[in-house]
Amino acid sequence: MANVKVQAIMTAPRAEITWCRNQIEKAMNELRIPLSVSGGVYYGQCMQMMLEDAIDQGVEYAITVDGDSVFTGDQVHHLISLAVQEDMDALCAMQLRRGKPHMLG
Repeated sequence: MANVKVQAIMTAPRAEITWCRNQIEKAMNELRIPLSVSGGVYYGQCMQMMLEDAIDQGVEYAITVDGDSVFTGDQVHHLISLAVQEDMDALCAMQLRRGKPHMLG
């Protein structure tokens, strides 16, 4: 993963969950992955503009993050390593449903 340029991209609401944001920043900092955050009104437009900027900067893999997500640096490292190893164009993590023992459906 050392030779792969990765950037994390997240849109943030005006009032966000600080604990989740701290966990996201901690995971990205552990891997030295820059985190770009947009706080605009239109989620899709903000995400598209940040992805276009990432492409212009030569980013090979963009990690899009929801502001209420919780994950570790090890989990992000595993996903990136898998994507690079298998030469994947896209990869997503599945999140457990809150309070339930199964995946979101």
